[in-house]
Order: sequence, then structure tokens, then C-alpha cells
Amino acid sequence: MTEEEAEDFYNNRAMAHLTENKYDINTLQGLQLELDLKEKLGQDTTEIKERIAKAIDPDDESPGIRKNKGKKWKDLKANMNLKVIKTKES
Repeated sequence: MTEEEAEDFYNNRAMAHLTENKYDINTLQGLQLELDLKEKLGQDTTEIKERIAKAIDPDDESPGIRKNKGKKWKDLKANMNLKVIKTKES
């Protein structure tokens, strides 16, 4: 099996059921609640909006929405520092 075939199997069969992102619902709801309350109280929302922007960026390490680094073969290889070596076929 070539690496291309392995990648296709991994991406389109083995991990096809996974979502692109992972969601921390408690964090996202908490941030929304905090924003709503601060707006109702007329408080400054600059800082909470900055935290929300980081939370909804899947590539940012802040809690909220995170990229699922195990869904795609290329991300898994990079995240786990895997190297595929080719061997002679018998």
C-alpha cells in the first residue's frame, strides 16, 4: 500500500465520521453568557470579545473550538511527528 492509498483510506474511511473541529460547549456558552451580561450591564466588552475571537479560531489553542488534529492524515503526521519510510517491495 502506498502512502497515498493509506492517506485516502485514513481520511475517507477510517476517520470520515469525525468532525473537522472539536467543540467545548461549556466554554462557548459561558463566553456568550458573559458577553450578554456585560452588554446588559453596559460594561466594557472589549476583553470578552477578544477571548471569544480566540475561542472560535480552531487553530488557536484557547478553549472553545479546536481543530481535530486526528481527522486528517497530514495533521496526524505533523502532530505526532510521524515519518513514512518506503521499503523495497519483495
